[in-house]
Amino acid sequence: MTMNKPMTLLSPSRTVRKRDAMEPLTELP
Repeated sequence: MTMNKPMTLLSPSRTVRKRDAMEPLTELP
């Protein structure tokens, strides 16, 4: 989901939220 963003390790929630706003949740179960 956040492979191209290493920051996911530091702030997964933040990254997920940013991705969710940009892209639809398709890789999430």
